Formats: sequence, C-alpha cells, structure tokens
Amino acid sequence: MTEFPRQRLQGKPARCGRRMSRVGRFSLDRRGVTAVEFALEAPVFFIMIFGLLNLGWLGYVEYVLDHGVELSARYASIAASAAFVDQQAGGGFICPSVSAIQSRFASAVSPPVGAASVPAVSVSWGGTPDNICTPSASTPAIPGAWVTVSAQYDWSPLLIGFLFTHGFLLTAQSTSPIIFGSS
Repeated sequence: MTEFPRQRLQGKPARCGRRMSRVGRFSLDRRGVTAVEFALEAPVFFIMIFGLLNLGWLGYVEYVLDHGVELSARYASIAASAAFVDQQAGGGFICPSVSAIQSRFASAVSPPVGAASVPAVSVSWGGTPDNICTPSASTPAIPGAWVTVSAQYDWSPLLIGFLFTHGFLLTAQSTSPIIFGSS
C-alpha cells in the first residue's frame, strides 16, 4: 500500500523531485472553497426564501380581498333588506350607497392593503325587471333580488419585485341575496 506524504494530506503539494506548475498548486489548494460555494448557492437560496415569503403574502392578500368583498356584499344585502322592510312600513326605499359599501370594504382590507391603494369596488344589483338600486329604478324590489360586489387589486411582490415586470391582478367577487321579509 502506498502512503502519501504528510504534506500532501494537508493540502500542500508533495515534493516529488520536480516543481509543480502554478495551476497544479492552485488545484490542490482548498482554502476559500466554502466562500466560493456560498457565493454560488446563496443567491438561489435567498430567492427561494423570499419567493416562499411572497407566496404566503399573496395568499394572505387574496384571502383578505375575498373576505372584504364578502363582508361588503353582506352589508349591502342587509341594508337593502332593511330598506325594503322600511318601505313596507310606509317609509321610502333607499338602497345603501356605493360609498358606504366601499367604506366597509376598505375597513376590512386595510391591514394588508395600504390605505392609499385600496381598490374600488363595483356593485351591481339584480333580480328585478329594472335593476333594484339604480337611479332609474322605478319599481320596488321583488323577492329573489341579489347584490354582487367585486374588486380587483394589482398585487406586486415584496423584496423580489425586480424579477417581475408587473404585478398580478387579483380579483374577488361575492353575491348575496336580498332577503325581503318582516323582522
């Protein structure tokens, strides 16, 4: 069994009677290998970590957007139902305003979505020959009416936005029935 000289095991070139070239000595030198490996692997590792964080943030914002739209549609449904009950009692039929629905939506999505970037909601009423809560509606609502609230939000990734030229368009929509009856 051939034994290697002690110097060779420590990463130094063995003296075998002739001089090694610079390339030969460089290939045997193991100092700095860890730093080179880290420099090659660190960008991939950090992009993966930030990608996972952004994926979680995307899911959270999508959930909050859906939740805000559901709460807004529920508010519009309950307010329209209460307005119909008031009309049956001799009062006037006044639908909730879009600004009131927008306010409910903004309060539901304000923590993850900045107050300056809260998207506008679109509200559509349906279920009657004429739309129920539009200025041109001349007939009162009939049972089976509904309200649909929808919103769109342009989400952009955090910390790795340089990898994307634009954000992702998130959409949410919720439809709630307007329940007509006496309370």
